[in-house]
Parts: sequence; structure tokens; C-alpha cells
Amino acid sequence: MKAANKLFFPLLLGLLFITVLASIGWGAVSIAPSEMLASLFHFFKGEKPASIYEGVFLQLRLPRVLIGLLAGAVLAVSGVLMQGLFRNPIVEPGLAGTSAGAAFGASVVFVLSAGMAPEIKAFMGNWLVPLFAFTGGLLSTYTVYALSKQSRVVPILSLLLVGMAINALGLSGTGFMSYLARDPQARSITFWNLGTLSGGSWWQVMLLYPPCILAFVLAYKKAKHLNALMLGEEEAYYMGVDTGKLKKRILLLNTLMVSLV
Repeated sequence: MKAANKLFFPLLLGLLFITVLASIGWGAVSIAPSEMLASLFHFFKGEKPASIYEGVFLQLRLPRVLIGLLAGAVLAVSGVLMQGLFRNPIVEPGLAGTSAGAAFGASVVFVLSAGMAPEIKAFMGNWLVPLFAFTGGLLSTYTVYALSKQSRVVPILSLLLVGMAINALGLSGTGFMSYLARDPQARSITFWNLGTLSGGSWWQVMLLYPPCILAFVLAYKKAKHLNALMLGEEEAYYMGVDTGKLKKRILLLNTLMVSLV
């Protein structure tokens, strides 16, 4: 199998590189690869962009593409973690209510932030929406875990069913906040739920990359434990895997990654 698939990852990496160049180069302003290199050269020398094309590349296109790359990687890793945890190849990252909880937390900010004290908004700044999104995702995931627990054991089937129920509740909460919202607030909720890279900036790159890379490393360390869990909880237990702790850590990692993205 290794011999048959040895070109698989190099091919995907090459395709990824081509896609990145195309994403940066095509748009309202076309940017040539030579202009990309020149922009990076001027940046590392501490110089300002020499043209509008270099400025568009460095300030707009590059951070958006980097965020898009990370978002795809996060959802892929998160999906693998959840598929390994539930031992089901069709499970997606938001199954445990994480995505719906994060969306509800963000919608609360969009609708109620006008009534918050100015000191709180000034202190939190751009962290306000990510913090509420993470808190909403974390509370949803914890609720799923707590309701699924039966005599110190958390059956996978219970996690699956309760997760679907909490997911529906989170979506209902977001819908209710959209009903309460005024027109600009409702648009903000809709656009946030759909996802967009149009507001991507270097500040968001610095916010997202460190915790997500740390989460990737922690997820990689759990790969062997998830492989054991694929054989069944009892078999994994006999192989020395603490399945209870593993479930908690996988759900926490999933919550962190999905909420940030």
C-alpha cells in the first residue's frame, strides 16, 4: 500500500501550492508570481510595497489565503478526530453541538453587544466574538458529554444522539437571536454562520495559528489511542487506553479548533 500511495501526498501538496498561487493571483486585481516575490523581498528588507499590486498581495490576499488554508486543515483534523471517536466515517466536526454552540455564542454578541458596558467592549476588543463563540461551543460540548454519561461511562451512541439534540437547540437559539436582531445585526449573524475570508487580516492570522498548531500537535499524539479505540472501547481499555480521558480530551480539542475557525 505504501508503494502504491507514495505519490499521493506529494501530488496533493503540489495541487495545494497551485491552488494557493491561483487564489492569490486571480481576482479584481491580477498579481503575477514575480510581484509576489518582490513584495516578500521588500517586506523582509523592511521596505514599503513598491506598487499597489504588492500592497494588495501582502495586506489582503496573503492573510486571507493563510486563514483559508488553516480553516481547511482545522476542519479536516477535527473531522478525523470525531470520526475516530465515534468510529463512523461520515461524522463531521460539529456533530457534538460545537458548531451550533459557537454560532449561538457569536449571535449573542452581535445582538446584545450594543447593551454591553463600553469598558467591557474596549477591554475585549476583537476578542469579544471569538471568546463568546468558544464559550458557546465549550458549553454545548460539555452539556453533550454530561447528558451522555451513564454510571461513569460515556457510550458513543449516547454522545451521538445527545449531540444531535444539542445541535438542534443551538441552531434554534441562533434562529431566535436572528429574530430579535435588527437588520444589520441579522446580516452579521448570517454572514458569520456562512463564513467568509473577506475580513481576513494579519491580526486574525496571529490569533488563529498558534492555538491551532498546538491543537494539531496534541491531536497527533492521540492518533495511536484513536486507532486502538477503533477496535472498540473494551479492546482499547485492555490495550491501556483510558477511554474516558481520551473522549474528554478529543472533545475539548475539537471544541477549541472548531470554535476558533
